[in-house]
Amino acid sequence: MESSDSLSMARQWLMAGQPDRALASVRRRLDEAVTLRRGERSARFELAWVLAWTDRIEEALAEFARCHASPPGPDEPDASAYVRSLRDRGLLLAEHGRLGEAADALGKAWEETGRILGRDSLEQALLAEPLGQALLSLGQTERALELLDKAVAILARQDHQRVTGALALREEARQVLGEPSFADMPELTDEGATQLFRDLAKRAEESDPVVMERVFREGIRWIEEVSPDNSELPAAYGVLAGLSGSMGDTAAQVEAINRAIEIYRARREDGFAIQALQGRALALAEAGDDTNAEADYRAALDQATRAGSLPLMSQLARNLGRFHSDRGDDDKAHGLYKDAVDWARESSHPEMTGKALVAFGMHLAHRGDRSASKGMFAEALGLLPPSDPHAAAASGHLDAMRDGKTCVCLDPLQVMARDLKKKIRGALPPRTARAIEISFEGGQFHLQLDLVRELNDSEQAALNRVLNPDG
Repeated sequence: MESSDSLSMARQWLMAGQPDRALASVRRRLDEAVTLRRGERSARFELAWVLAWTDRIEEALAEFARCHASPPGPDEPDASAYVRSLRDRGLLLAEHGRLGEAADALGKAWEETGRILGRDSLEQALLAEPLGQALLSLGQTERALELLDKAVAILARQDHQRVTGALALREEARQVLGEPSFADMPELTDEGATQLFRDLAKRAEESDPVVMERVFREGIRWIEEVSPDNSELPAAYGVLAGLSGSMGDTAAQVEAINRAIEIYRARREDGFAIQALQGRALALAEAGDDTNAEADYRAALDQATRAGSLPLMSQLARNLGRFHSDRGDDDKAHGLYKDAVDWARESSHPEMTGKALVAFGMHLAHRGDRSASKGMFAEALGLLPPSDPHAAAASGHLDAMRDGKTCVCLDPLQVMARDLKKKIRGALPPRTARAIEISFEGGQFHLQLDLVRELNDSEQAALNRVLNPDG
């Protein structure tokens, strides 16, 4: 977004923690524009963004709406503010989860941008990504694919870097509709192919795992043909493994991890190969294959030790300690947690040290040694960024000890919910459930199953045995 003097000043006031002065600066510009009858639309556009930056969302949306209340005249100098206000109002609505309204606003922005700037304009093509996301979320896949096809052609013709974002959405839409994906790809540089898979990885976090697993399988086939040495290929297998695992298909998950390990080893990227081996251990542990899971954890720790990577040694010792803690072998866990702290300190890695201290502190707290655990949690909080989940765990345990409550880790209801979720996943065939959510309200567990398909009689009976073990 271009920045006028008033908007630059508003940003400076916001950075100085003075939102009222920031708003005053852009409101002053708006008053001047209204008086001079020149530049009012652009001034309102800037006011809308400052309102958004100060979390006055409804007021911001109202100002954006005033910006595009009427189309610009043929000689209007700030006509671009009209289409930008349509676009940015849609983006703000999408950011706050109001997808229907966002799709309407972005759809109008698409049409008006095409009308004013041209149907094949770059400006219109760049709208395809946010509009396509909204339409896919709303299930309007055919419409999304139509505009994404058009946008990909324009962006590829102009060699624009955001062609990868539109491509990621297009391939997702094609899979939803059962159409061939990665069939008519534009020519991408190696960097472009890398960015495409990074964009696909973001979609994998938000979209249907069944669809995205198919997208990644097809995408990996494509990239192995056109760019087999691409740096992102093993990471793509890692995302594929995560998608397969989320649907309970451990065999497919392990197969994808094995392929990632092969690639990393062939490229002599030993650290990443060890991390992938640790990922395989976690997958096997989740599937109940404790023997092979422990073997993988120990093999990974041995390899990290031979490589002399103290941070990786600390991480692996911490995770192997957690593996033993979860299985009630506190003595083995204790030694591993201590090693994790010692190796992290020796590496002079503050964040790794903080994480190791939290893990060891939780172990000691669960064994009743609150005095030692408090010191570890306090030290960890001085080393970890506040946003780190380990910092939240440390704070949560300190709060529980202060209030005389049981920590979440040992809360019987949480333990039962985790155990029930694992049993449900084990009772269902792979690729049957997209998600399993369990909550506890009103003295009862509540189960939400997002199924890929309807269960047959034998599958329903297996699920019922888990949910009603006493018949």
